[in-house]
Amino acid sequence: MEIKFLGTGAQATVMLCCEQQSSSSSSPSSSSSFELLFAKKTFHKLEWTKIYLQRELSILQQLRHQPFIAQLSCVQVPEEMKSQSIFLHYYCNGDLCGLLADLGSLEEKLARTLFRMCIIGVDICHQHRIIHGDLKPENIFLDENYIPHIGDFSVCRSCAEEGNNNNNNSPSSSFSSGKDFMRDEFHGTKDYMAPEVLQNQRKTSIVQYNGVKADVWSLGCLLFVMVTGFHPFGEKGACMEDFYYKKYIMNREQFWKLHQKNRSPGFSKEFRKLVERFLMVDPARRPSLTDALLDPWFIGGSSSTSTSISTSSSVLPAKPNTLHMTNVTSPTSNIHATSTTSVSTSLLYEVTELRRVVDLVKHMKLHQQDSSMLSSSSATATATVDSTTCCISGGKDPSSSTVSMVEIDAMEPSSSSESVVKQTGIVSAT
Repeated sequence: MEIKFLGTGAQATVMLCCEQQSSSSSSPSSSSSFELLFAKKTFHKLEWTKIYLQRELSILQQLRHQPFIAQLSCVQVPEEMKSQSIFLHYYCNGDLCGLLADLGSLEEKLARTLFRMCIIGVDICHQHRIIHGDLKPENIFLDENYIPHIGDFSVCRSCAEEGNNNNNNSPSSSFSSGKDFMRDEFHGTKDYMAPEVLQNQRKTSIVQYNGVKADVWSLGCLLFVMVTGFHPFGEKGACMEDFYYKKYIMNREQFWKLHQKNRSPGFSKEFRKLVERFLMVDPARRPSLTDALLDPWFIGGSSSTSTSISTSSSVLPAKPNTLHMTNVTSPTSNIHATSTTSVSTSLLYEVTELRRVVDLVKHMKLHQQDSSMLSSSSATATATVDSTTCCISGGKDPSSSTVSMVEIDAMEPSSSSESVVKQTGIVSAT
């Protein structure tokens, strides 16, 4: 049963659904049922369903039980429904875009926590020879602890499926060569596209590019948006026709001044240098994700005492094999061994702090809305009280009347549809 509209994109619409499920039990007398929430993704066109549904399902199955990756739902549905929609785990805190809409931007300390986990999630995709191709805040979902999960694999490419693994199922067999990751498609979101991908928009001359390095560029744009609250470049994206991109190429210092002129206290030097490493115009000069986690911006945010992610079970989804990071190896070096030294004992504190900040901002916004409604209702109540008092006093000046609001409240309402003035002065309909 569909409950709520969650969002729509260029290819699909996502709805929040609820289904009654039966718990598995050996004894029929002790069996019970429960309601399970999940997200149903349905593509807009039948031909898109044929193209994208099986591709995304295949990728999600390859990435099943991997940390920081959006997962399929365990909901039990009829087989015919599985051929029409994808049923995904429901992430109760929405996506990163919604979080940034609430907060405007993140402090570097909090952004570091989220971004580190995003990098590990994307690297897991690359280890499985999967190029995401559309990394952006809208495709990063947040669970109850605001842990990010990379999602929306409809435009992804799996090198293993295309037969580029040369009958070798090891994710690391040709990772370092990069030949398996060469692409020529134009897909994704322009604000996060690498310049070599954007060149294929014109289709006059198709340019092959390394999909892994294109994902690294997108991560740089993502980091920039998380900390600043806006995109690094303009509507035209990473091309010389764009004003901000041209400044970035011609005068890097002026580029940063343009972006931080309305921001105080500005950005740290480590943040700027890391963004510039991700946004290298030459793809070959962009860092590997292993090297990125060793950047001073990450190291500076970690304490000297480190611990493995696997010990942080309270902030990671409880799924089989999720917490054993060494089950997935990196081709050139073990990124998850690196992440062991990168993810410090401050991870739990930082996630807790993120939750505290988000909840505080949401509470303040709710309080502002309530105050606005209270102010509007109080104004209405005052006008009603004045009018009622004037009638009781026989048309005299209300200020001379001795009728109190308590006495007005005690009067019998003339009908159920009329407003009643409460002792608080707020008018409510009965």
